[in-house]
Formats: sequence, C-alpha cells, structure tokens
Amino acid sequence: MTTDFFSIELVPGKAQIRIEAKVDYEFSYVLDSNTNLINENDFYVDQGKNWFDIVRFQDIPNFAISEKVKNLLEENDITGWTCFPIVIQDYTDKTYYGFQILSKAGKILNLKKLNNYVDEFVEFDIKTWDGSEIFTLEETGITACTHKVKELCEKALITNIKFKRL
Repeated sequence: MTTDFFSIELVPGKAQIRIEAKVDYEFSYVLDSNTNLINENDFYVDQGKNWFDIVRFQDIPNFAISEKVKNLLEENDITGWTCFPIVIQDYTDKTYYGFQILSKAGKILNLKKLNNYVDEFVEFDIKTWDGSEIFTLEETGITACTHKVKELCEKALITNIKFKRL
C-alpha cells in the first residue's frame, strides 16, 4: 500500500497578515523545539490586513496557526507537531500559536531531477518516515502531511492553506 503525501503551502496574496518576531531567532528551515520564540513569543504585524487560519511569519517557511487549526489537529490526534502561544502586538483579541514540526523524514532523493523539471513529484526514502502525519523533509523547508491532514483541513475550510502532492 502506498501513502500519498502532500506539501502544506500558504496561498499567496490576498493582502494576508504577515507577522514578525520582536526578537531575533535562529532557524534552519522550520522552528525546532529549541527555538527561543517559545519564551520570547512577542510578535507584531509587519504587513497585510486580512487574517486567516494560517498566518505566515516573514521568514518563509514558518507560520502561526489559529485556535481553530490547533483544536482540529488536537481533536483528531494528528501527530508530528506541537505549538506554542504567541502574542501579537495590538491584536490581543487574536489567538494564534507558533507552529513547530517535531518529525523529520530523510532527504529528497530526486532533487536534481526536480530542479531540472524531469520529475514532478518529490521522492524520499519511506523507511526514514516515522509515520507522523505532519513532518518535514531533511534539509528542506517543506512541511509535509498525510492525506488525512489534507482532508481534515479541507473539510474544516481552513483558510490560507493549499496542498500539493509530493
């Protein structure tokens, strides 16, 4: 049996809110469990005017999730992620959480072919995947998920998110 995987991507445009941390922080591709943002979690709106369930940080690929998304993932026992509360200056009525990916699978095996437009879909060693429903691929900014996550988000009408088959 094969498993379909998807990348989680944010929809560009639509004058979406983008937030910036008030402190400097280190990241390689996605926030890890050692990020200083867990304790220094003050942000400000850097651009945009429209709020969505997924709010992008100014550093791609990191983002925050609404309480609706947090509850959806928790209620459906989705694995491979965690989050921490953030405070957005001048928007204390908004409840968002910094999103962290806990699970990682191996490197992209066909990167050269993808870069040369020979292959359309990402390949990685399935044995490096621990079965988590949300994960990243080593040395990438890809946030990946299973079909279950895609279906849950689409059914719940989560805004500012799209899925692309890996």
